[in-house]
Amino acid sequence: MAIDEEIQHKLESIESDFFPDLEVALKLKISPRTLDRWYRTGKGPPATLISNRRYYNKKTFLQWLNDREQRPATQPSVQRQRAASR
Repeated sequence: MAIDEEIQHKLESIESDFFPDLEVALKLKISPRTLDRWYRTGKGPPATLISNRRYYNKKTFLQWLNDREQRPATQPSVQRQRAASR
């Protein structure tokens, strides 16, 4: 009985700590096929393989997103551009 409880606990941990691949694709607004390609090329978030299915640790996934945050490039004002060209 203890083994069954241990397995159940691990399964619950997977459900609470990991996103399945389809959910990640939906969150990123990409197709599951694109997510698969990103995984194979190393472009996508890191994943854990369990029984030939990819799962994405929630904390790692959110960190991966945060690491890709970009600020828009600032463009010099028109006045500064004019002054520089004189």
